[in-house]
Amino acid sequence: MMALAARIQSFFSPHYQAPLSIWEAFAAPMRQRQFGKNEIIKQSGKTERYLSFITRGVGGVFATRQGHEVCLDFSLENQFFGDYASFLRQQDSAVYTMA
Repeated sequence: MMALAARIQSFFSPHYQAPLSIWEAFAAPMRQRQFGKNEIIKQSGKTERYLSFITRGVGGVFATRQGHEVCLDFSLENQFFGDYASFLRQQDSAVYTMA
């Protein structure tokens, strides 16, 4: 499996060229977390504390509207994932994220 820094470099390379050492420094503070299928990562009404980079699996951003679960976005392997608006504002949001 490709190292995390190389995966991140590959993600950004179409938009920004930088040596692998830059991405190694970027990835250094990152920690691996694992979630089970359909496990809630961030609950509705809570604040996003992490942005994730998916190395295996899929993540979805959901909301409940009129009693129905609605998928607002999803991310695949080698993509960043999370409730971006909540993370940037550091405020609670109505959406939840799930593996």
